[in-house]
Amino acid sequence: MTRPTISVQAAIGPGAAVTNVFIIGTSLIGGTDVIGDTPIFGQGSMQEIGDRCSFMSTRSGRQRQLEQFRAATFAGEFDNTDGALDPSWTAGPYTDSGVTRINPNVAVKAVATWAGVDYPLYYGFADAWKPVRSYPEGGTMGLTATDAFKILTRIEKLAQSPVGAGDTTKARLNRILDLIGWSNGARDFDAGSFTHQATTLAGPIANQLRLEADSGRGNLFVAPSGKVTFHDWFAWYTKGRSLVSQWTFGDGATEISPAGFAEMRADDLIYNDINISRVGGSTVTRQDPSVTPYPYLWSSYNRADLTLETDAQATQYAEQVLRTSKDGGSRVDYIELQPDGFDDLWPVVLGAKFGDRITCNLTHPYTGVRFLGDYFIEGIDHDIPPLESGQPWTTVFYLSSAAAYPKNPFIIGSSLIGGTDVLV
Repeated sequence: MTRPTISVQAAIGPGAAVTNVFIIGTSLIGGTDVIGDTPIFGQGSMQEIGDRCSFMSTRSGRQRQLEQFRAATFAGEFDNTDGALDPSWTAGPYTDSGVTRINPNVAVKAVATWAGVDYPLYYGFADAWKPVRSYPEGGTMGLTATDAFKILTRIEKLAQSPVGAGDTTKARLNRILDLIGWSNGARDFDAGSFTHQATTLAGPIANQLRLEADSGRGNLFVAPSGKVTFHDWFAWYTKGRSLVSQWTFGDGATEISPAGFAEMRADDLIYNDINISRVGGSTVTRQDPSVTPYPYLWSSYNRADLTLETDAQATQYAEQVLRTSKDGGSRVDYIELQPDGFDDLWPVVLGAKFGDRITCNLTHPYTGVRFLGDYFIEGIDHDIPPLESGQPWTTVFYLSSAAAYPKNPFIIGSSLIGGTDVLV
């Protein structure tokens, strides 16, 4: 039984120090420009530590479609019997000029390679290096990390003169990241379907990004490649992986049999009283007529902070939320896969992406109840113990129903007459 090769790297290798730093009150004109003899280091070069890894896990995505995507996290345990990952060892292999590079906020990434294909699993920034076991049992170092939203949450700018009236969502997200010099190569944005009011660019960068993405009725997350990513709400109708089912999970000979699944029937999935307003605009209310006479069946979804330009956009927003959220019913909540020993599963667990459409033909093992239909992947978790432990590699896909997202919709302004069958 074989597994993909896992590479875990951290930016703890040699890298250029920041020099010529003038600090008011301590530096002399024409004299020294760095306090004492201690250099200031930025990100170092990536160093392979996967050969030390005894366990790792990642958590990413969300569990409910109207939720914001949570920051992706990483947790790993690494052999440290030689002390190389000990932050207190200033003469260790991951030091510069007597200064350790085993620090918080260094970049961390994990990549799985199977059949010659590299699959990014994670990219983020170290939270903490914590010894798990020390002498005399032998050293083990724990490493936790959080994706770029950790960094973006900590950066906050003061208000500027309002700019950007009429920005598309893509233009607005780019404007916010331009403010802090975020790399163009670490962004991947759809254009967006709505335009936005002017902004003062005030507040934590992460909050600004999330508000503008929510206003654009899209999905904002950090991809496993490390790119801050925005998918327009039309993506579930238009992108190939969301239009065409990527895999079928079930009991058939050509279907993928999961290690387990769970169904759900919960009222936290239902919103049938939608109240939407943009900043400075009128409130748009849309309700499901079938429950309007019965207020005790209402479940409200309210947003009054959106940066949309017009009330017409707010109306479109409210109608889309109602159409996709007003119906409940039993659904598959998650699917669990254990690919060890099933080589055809590795491209599935490693290649799955947020928004992938899948098909479920699942049967409850005791009741015989069938769960049929298409779903979108909303969250992906990996738990990867060492092969020799006998514990399985486990991947969980969290799902949302695709029932309200037809494969052949009519989209005003973009669809061809006669080529589509559902108005959205």
